[in-house]
Amino acid sequence: MYITPQRFREMGYGIDISELDDTELLSLCKQASAVVDAYCNVPRIPQKHDFRGGTITQETHTWGYPQTPFDIGRRRQYLFHYPILAIQQFRIYVTNTQYINIAPTELMINPTERYFEVVSLAMTGAGLFNALIIPNVALAVPLAKTSYTYGWDFTETDEEMTCADGQTWRAQNQFWHVDTGREPVIKVNGTVVTTGYTVDANEGAVVFNENLLATDTATATYHYKLPSDIQYGTGHIVAHLHGQAELQSRGMAHLTRLRVAEVDMERDLRRSFPTSLIAGLDNEVPEAALLLGAYRADNITIR
Repeated sequence: MYITPQRFREMGYGIDISELDDTELLSLCKQASAVVDAYCNVPRIPQKHDFRGGTITQETHTWGYPQTPFDIGRRRQYLFHYPILAIQQFRIYVTNTQYINIAPTELMINPTERYFEVVSLAMTGAGLFNALIIPNVALAVPLAKTSYTYGWDFTETDEEMTCADGQTWRAQNQFWHVDTGREPVIKVNGTVVTTGYTVDANEGAVVFNENLLATDTATATYHYKLPSDIQYGTGHIVAHLHGQAELQSRGMAHLTRLRVAEVDMERDLRRSFPTSLIAGLDNEVPEAALLLGAYRADNITIR
């Protein structure tokens, strides 16, 4: 999911969720994340897309042979998931057991246009791939299989964290990178500290072993995985789902107009009976739709 219950409680959407326990709120967060994925039309093969990034194994596409001596054939591969961070393995199969393995160092990634290209000179003299006559026992069209990692890598520098309970200090972004070379740098009153705390990467929080003083400041320089627009869009959807659940519990889900004395309240009919939240997100939760619009897949989703 793209937001945690604790993070949502601190985002200030102006709704009363004091009676919701974490189990109920967790369910709303998961539902909202599923709506985000469906609205953005994310790929679901060979593994389901995650806006926090992930690893894809053996994504398979066709690969064209050169048709003439002057034809270089297929050189670029467009993958389902992006941004591409690194390619671990790339193989071009001509039968179920025969293949050419192209080293990652011989591949150029173009993150802007979402493809990578083979730049290996070995391709010009590699067995069957340099032959104009292909044995009929081979695949009619070769298959290229790619294993790779994808995702985002954003950076915040010296962000001032907010104090939750004296020991727990939170940043504005969750899901930190904590691998080698991207470890968070924590400062207290401007001085780097390396001990006396633990990092909760999923919550985007630092928990100190002892309470800091009320006058202390804590900052963090960190790398994080999830685009802020996805986080805030998910938050707006959680707030909407909670509001709909409240109406349902009061038997008001289908109420379009209410008059009490001189007060007359009417719901926008465009929002009263949508075909579905996903199809009607632009009308139901326009703030979320605006935030998520740039991340909608511009191709046919492969499911």
